[in-house]
Amino acid sequence: MSEDFELHKYGLSVEDAQNLPEDQLAAFGVFCFACSEINVLHRLYICSVHPPHKDQEIRFAALIQQFLILRTWTAKLFEVTEFVKFEGKYNKTKDPVLKEFSTEALNQLQKIQDEAGNGLAKKLRDEVANHYHLKPARANVAHLSEVGEYSMYLHKAAGNSFYPFGEELMFGARLNRFEADNPNKDANLFKEWNAWNVKVSRWVSSMHVRLFEMTLKKLNPERAAEIKSYSLPDNMFMDHRELLVPLFIKPELK
Repeated sequence: MSEDFELHKYGLSVEDAQNLPEDQLAAFGVFCFACSEINVLHRLYICSVHPPHKDQEIRFAALIQQFLILRTWTAKLFEVTEFVKFEGKYNKTKDPVLKEFSTEALNQLQKIQDEAGNGLAKKLRDEVANHYHLKPARANVAHLSEVGEYSMYLHKAAGNSFYPFGEELMFGARLNRFEADNPNKDANLFKEWNAWNVKVSRWVSSMHVRLFEMTLKKLNPERAAEIKSYSLPDNMFMDHRELLVPLFIKPELK
């Protein structure tokens, strides 16, 4: 079976790109790259939330997958928040349009960064999402749960194996340490973190549109998007409640 799927296509060409100042073109390209990655991770996360399984170890395997995607999504969001400052070794620019865009973007971002969830998201991004470091692992040891899951689960297909001790130390104990460092905080850390990701993702999307309006759109303000229709097999376009990212793969038959 197949299902109709529509996209709005706004045509761009190399000629369009070459008519933009170099820094504006580069910045817009980075934003397009970041938005695509963030949207994929958001979609994968939504499709990775499996219903709780009756067996604890299977539940843990599902959480490892779910939290990995969520942490990676968080890390990408922080990269965008740093990028829009247009400073540092790799992002400096004197382009006045980008400077104006940066001020507007950071003013809007500040409202989100003042909300709950930002502090935890930053700690996880700095210590867990993209790095394997001994120092934070050492600090987490004292916060390991006495009732955690520490066994190793092995399978002949390597991709099916999982090792909960790592998740307990680097993530579970890190959450416990965050709570210990914030004793007056009475909130659901996971919900706050997830909500922060969603809000920053919306900010990234809106800033992508704004940068387009300030750059490429001005070159051809009358150009409009066209509707494109596609016929997709049903395993490509489904309700996220019907299609979940699998936890395990079947080994190849020999």
